[in-house]
Amino acid sequence: MGLSNKQLPKLGFLYLDYVLRFFDHSNFKGWPNKIETVTYHWKNDNDRFIKEVKRKKIDVLIGNIPATAYETFREIARALPHVRFIPSMDTQFSNKSKEYVTRFSWKYDLPIPKTYIYYKHDNADKFLKKCEYPKIIKKSYGPSNYGGYFVHKVDSYQEASDLCDEN
Repeated sequence: MGLSNKQLPKLGFLYLDYVLRFFDHSNFKGWPNKIETVTYHWKNDNDRFIKEVKRKKIDVLIGNIPATAYETFREIARALPHVRFIPSMDTQFSNKSKEYVTRFSWKYDLPIPKTYIYYKHDNADKFLKKCEYPKIIKKSYGPSNYGGYFVHKVDSYQEASDLCDEN
């Protein structure tokens, strides 16, 4: 027995100005109800956006959130606890950086290469003194890290230490 239109959640496409649209009506051929559209405009558009989602009574927001808007949409999601995001915020969280992919994998017990994350230079240095080489290391400069430019193979503690000391 299929769901009636009244039982179906109210869908909304989540768009952001200047961001490629991954989902549209062509992905939902046969969906019997109107699918709303809400667009986030950059520069502190949270309140207006939240009000629009509530006014349109959207249950499910479908759309990708770029890394640059992730923290903003965490706040928006907290203000809209009844709204389900697809892809989920956890899934989008993992897309933000290698560190977040690692943390997502740890959280859900997914297999990944052995990875160590250190926030304090002293802790990283202790690890680098005792580990075996060669190692692949990356000093974080933010989510994009310029396409992996800051990922390096080091063959000794001295190479690793010199790399970590660079500004």
